[in-house]
Amino acid sequence: MMNKPLVGLDIGTTSISAVVLDPVTGRNLEVMNKIHKAGLPPDGPGANLQEPEELVKIAEELLCSIRRQFPEIAAIGVTGQMHGIVLVDKDGLALGPAYTWLDNRANWPVTEIGPVAVGAGDGDESGSYREWMQAEIGACEPTGYGVSTLYVLNKLGRIPAGAVAAAGPADYVALRLSTETRPHVAASLAHSMGFFSLEKSEFDSGLWGRISAVEPPIVSSSAAFFSETPDGIPILVPEGDNQMGFLSSVRDPGRAVLFTIGTSGQVSLLEPEEEGKSRSGALERRPFPGKRNLLVGASLSGGKSFELLTNLVAEVAGRLSMTLEAEGSVISRRPAPFELLEGLERPAPEQRLVVDTRFAGTRADPEVRGAIHNIGLENCTLGGLYWGIAAGVVDELAEMLGEYRRILEQSDSYISISGNSLEKSGAVRTILQERFPVPLRRSIDGEAAARGAAMLAGAALTGGIEMLESMQSRMIVYRE
Repeated sequence: MMNKPLVGLDIGTTSISAVVLDPVTGRNLEVMNKIHKAGLPPDGPGANLQEPEELVKIAEELLCSIRRQFPEIAAIGVTGQMHGIVLVDKDGLALGPAYTWLDNRANWPVTEIGPVAVGAGDGDESGSYREWMQAEIGACEPTGYGVSTLYVLNKLGRIPAGAVAAAGPADYVALRLSTETRPHVAASLAHSMGFFSLEKSEFDSGLWGRISAVEPPIVSSSAAFFSETPDGIPILVPEGDNQMGFLSSVRDPGRAVLFTIGTSGQVSLLEPEEEGKSRSGALERRPFPGKRNLLVGASLSGGKSFELLTNLVAEVAGRLSMTLEAEGSVISRRPAPFELLEGLERPAPEQRLVVDTRFAGTRADPEVRGAIHNIGLENCTLGGLYWGIAAGVVDELAEMLGEYRRILEQSDSYISISGNSLEKSGAVRTILQERFPVPLRRSIDGEAAARGAAMLAGAALTGGIEMLESMQSRMIVYRE
């Protein structure tokens, strides 16, 4: 039996997490998390850029810390933020920034018509770049997807000289930890970049070639190693964080649904085998290890909605602090969001605010915005807003679940929960329990995505995908 620890790395949007997993018990031996502060100044409205070398640096620092405690590591699994893109040269080095899933440049208006559109901003607008993409090549992907971003970069002449291939932020980190020079991804990450065929498990070379001469990453099988570190530790083909979070959170995929509410929100379930190729309503099909698909509904605000409220409170508190400081009073530290919000009383039913939390739009309609209804003189309170946002966040995901609520109608069904907002907000858990009267279960071990990557690395060492079911049964333990 394998006895060396497994490592999982999660290259997140705001931080990088690392888990050291005991391959025998399935428990976390060590958990590390570091905010990477990799953000770069935007190069246009709604742009979201990160410094890829900063991501690599933090990942390497975490691995060095792990190796000091655990000199012998069996394998490393890598997962992380999906949809984004990094352009690399022939040596596998980044040429410019990482464009994240939050990057909005595909919605920039095209302001000059010609072989190369050279600007976005004020002037005679002729539709967005995403609309032009649809008109020009007959297909498009949501804003923030790698192919959409690449299309805009090509039109604006911003693809760096020497760029030969594309990677995502997570697989770029995996590439730099390895001895390879070309990025490799599993289908779960490849699909998130766009223009990927689920049936063939490969990129659509025809569509991709019409965007740019830059090649997509190499698609490799799940639960396989694409390379190793310079000192010989196998590195797993990188996977999507959504899929890895599901893998390590749901012990019984046929009778459970996963709600994840962190910065954004997601509801995920394993596609029933009888579904075939039928439509899945508001849910998107995403590849999952083992030639199955996840059905996923994703919101863009999710837990970030609470930041609107805490930022408002902080603004008021900041102005109050300035006054107190002028008067010589002691100013206390600013509390964390849920430390500030938890314990607020829930309004009576007739006084409850109805909050549409689509504050950042949706993938399908980036222009839609949130709203607050039933607001009056007597219920515009901090508690009313907190509980209203909690209900709005849950209801947006619940609506996406649609007909698949039937999975939670089985007598032994349950909801698995993960994410900072679900972990720390009693209001969100209360609302979720009201909407779905089934047990809510949380794993006793945290950092779900990193754990999933480590578990999959363990499967790769001990027999492949076929080992996953038994590993999930043995390694996922829920709190009482």
